[in-house]
Amino acid sequence: MRIVPALLLPLALLACTTEESAPANETLNQFIERVEAHSKPNPDLIDSIERRLAGQPCIGDISSWDRQYTYALPSRQVDESVIEFVLRKAGRYGVAAGRRIDIPGATVTIDDTPVKMVFGKFERKTGNLRIEFCGDNVPGAP
Repeated sequence: MRIVPALLLPLALLACTTEESAPANETLNQFIERVEAHSKPNPDLIDSIERRLAGQPCIGDISSWDRQYTYALPSRQVDESVIEFVLRKAGRYGVAAGRRIDIPGATVTIDDTPVKMVFGKFERKTGNLRIEFCGDNVPGAP
């Protein structure tokens, strides 16, 4: 029996529910191993994304955020043409500022910490930076 790391639990759930693009006969363990072994986005590319994010009115000083970047993982296939990002405002509830570049799909989390959050995508082919949400993670967050 394999223990699924907490980081990969959402991926494991995705693996159980999404089959249309999975390699033929791939087991849950094979899926997790494939994702864990995949490369991460280039730090130079993340630097350029962060420069653009810092210019967004809802973000401002990028260094005051907990920042996470990964390749997208739609339908169990890593999509290196899309970088997903999740930012959480640092300073409260143990949220520390810093940057993490993670394995594909690691931004799939359940988080009810009452802090300001931003999430979105960067499309490498077009250079399009899309902020999909910017605001309080929980209504009434301080």
